[in-house]
Amino acid sequence: MNANERKWGKAGVGAESDASRRGPGRYMDKAPGTAFWGVLGAWTRHDHRKAFLPISYLRSFAFICGQIVFSFALAATAAGLGPTTVIAFDLDRLNASGLQGPPGGQRALDYEFCIPRGQGSRDQVAAIDPSARFYPGSRGRSGCGPDQVLVLGNTHQPGYRAILLTLAALPFVTRIAEALFE
Repeated sequence: MNANERKWGKAGVGAESDASRRGPGRYMDKAPGTAFWGVLGAWTRHDHRKAFLPISYLRSFAFICGQIVFSFALAATAAGLGPTTVIAFDLDRLNASGLQGPPGGQRALDYEFCIPRGQGSRDQVAAIDPSARFYPGSRGRSGCGPDQVLVLGNTHQPGYRAILLTLAALPFVTRIAEALFE
């Protein structure tokens, strides 16, 4: 009995002429060092068909993200700033992709709001909304003051509703209005 036979518990492991190895699963229990063992030794002979990340991990991650968004929305409601008071447009007129309008001419809804000057508030908004663009020299229709920065974003992005609710929960965001360009 050689070292491979002692390690894997049977004689003939890796032998191409073995009759039990013929067919679709013939490379399933090859020993390490053979061509079909797996990527960088990550697979064993029993779990070679497992996914990289189990679905249960992905479900847990999605659940935790949902809980975070829900907690921000709950905090805004507890502070008396519900989405209906901070968001000045109707979210129900948007479809699941964040688009509005007739079927042949759908478009994203652009929105604007003011935040205080400073890198801290800017970083918070940028972490929440990937579509956010900052315009420190402009007042916009929201009428940002000299100590504020105008922020523009749009709804054509995944999870736009959760993003807007999270932005509305920020303590320094008092109003999110639709941006109308002329």
